[in-house]
Parts: sequence; structure tokens; C-alpha cells
Amino acid sequence: MGRCGVALQPLVDALKQELLTQPVLHADETPLPMLKPGNGKTHRAYLWSYCSTPLSSMKAVVFDFAESRGGKHAELFLDRWRGTLVCDDFPGYEALFKSGITEAGCIAHARRKFHAL
Repeated sequence: MGRCGVALQPLVDALKQELLTQPVLHADETPLPMLKPGNGKTHRAYLWSYCSTPLSSMKAVVFDFAESRGGKHAELFLDRWRGTLVCDDFPGYEALFKSGITEAGCIAHARRKFHAL
């Protein structure tokens, strides 16, 4: 499996580079169990997903595995990208919005913001 991952990494890197040319992206993070080596127990890791919009001519999703849900993972993935990010109300995205990325919440996010008013 490791060899396959290494062989496919250039393709993933090229897809990520192309995805980051899009003006609008969707992002989400999904928890998944990860076996902690040496102790036989699992802990919560995250699979971050970044995808183009349904209106984009390029349909793509890039998954980025991380051992935590820290917003630093989204910051590292998106790096210097500046566009509109569609995401939920997870506070980990806040630093991105302060750095110049435009926030566009999903429906549930918009409902929470509206009810808070």
C-alpha cells in the first residue's frame, strides 16, 4: 500500500495544484479511527476533503489525511490560495478568513448564523 501511495503522489500533487486554481472550493473534515502504533488502540484522526464546485468545468476532490482537526491543516493545504471557501461553522477555518479567503457557509452554517442574530 505504501508503494502505491508513493507512486501516486505526483498525480495527487498535480491534482491539488490544479484544484487550487479554482476560485471557489468546498472543504470539510471527517473523523475516522486511526490505530495508534504500539498500544493497540485507536484515536480520532481526520480526512480533510477539498473539492471544486458542481458548476466548475473541472470536477475534482483531493483528500488530505491529518492526525488532528486543527485549522493549521487547512492553512497548510490551501497555503497562498485566495478565493471563496464553502464550509461549515468549524472554528478551525477562522484563521483562513482573516488571511483573505472569503467565507461562504453551507446551508446549515447559514441557518446557525441567522439564528444567532
